[in-house]
Amino acid sequence: MGRSDELQRRYAQVRAEAVAGAGIETFHRYDALHRDARAAGDETLARQCLRDLAELTAQIDPQIGRELLAAAGPAATATELTVVVVGVPEAAADLPAQRALERQQLGGTPVETILCDSRGPAARNEALQAASGRIVLFVDADVAPAPGVLARILALHAASPAPRVVAGRVTADDPSAEPLARLLTQLGLEGALAEFGHAGAIAGELCDSSFLSAPRAELVRAGGFDATLARFDGADLGVRLERSGVAIWFDPAIEATRAANGDLDGWLERARAIGADWFRLREKHGADAPPSFLRDVGLDAAATESLIEKLLAGADG
Repeated sequence: MGRSDELQRRYAQVRAEAVAGAGIETFHRYDALHRDARAAGDETLARQCLRDLAELTAQIDPQIGRELLAAAGPAATATELTVVVVGVPEAAADLPAQRALERQQLGGTPVETILCDSRGPAARNEALQAASGRIVLFVDADVAPAPGVLARILALHAASPAPRVVAGRVTADDPSAEPLARLLTQLGLEGALAEFGHAGAIAGELCDSSFLSAPRAELVRAGGFDATLARFDGADLGVRLERSGVAIWFDPAIEATRAANGDLDGWLERARAIGADWFRLREKHGADAPPSFLRDVGLDAAATESLIEKLLAGADG
């Protein structure tokens, strides 16, 4: 980790500490970070530390707080978007998400990128604490957003008068190679799922954490991702956000691809994990059966049960 990355990590930690409730140690850590940022030539971070200290001080002595704020100078240009790439191996330099993000055109929009070398909800929560962007986009390392997607995501957030989640579609780069796609084709059901994807509000449990954006403030207010859920951490977060009044907006034009996984055993293992998480999600939130994505393609509970039986029979065959 470089010197700049280390300073940013320390800043994220002390800022999170300040939000949780500042004590005298928080002031000392801010002061030390301010000195180290100045010594490293990072005047932007040094000025931000002073502004944060001024705001904390104003809670105790408004007059001194105002004086410190004036001494700190104007705030740095706010970061509009933080892109969190999850699951980046330490030595990786050419992953689908990174290649795709490098091709995005955002003009002068300030963008911050955070690379996580681990996967899952705990990694997303750690990155969320470190993020400084108003909007945070989570994208798995093997997911490649289509050209223009980041600009569209920002436009959709800007167009909404109220905070909302903006979700998109992740498809396999070779859908015919996916075991589930092959099974649905055999059962004559591929058309129904292919038609799903209207633009508009969707149910929270349809949120996919591998490609999801939302205002940072709403993510923090919701408590971030549930680290006990291996596969449905996005669905769980979507349900909690939806119930707090945050709309979940789907746009089929927000597209991304990931490498097809043609390994049936691997797919079945993931399916088992998804099923376990779905059961826990229903226990936690009391969601009705069948899952909303099956309701949206016209399957009732009986039809869902029949589909599952056919899928299992097809997998065994």
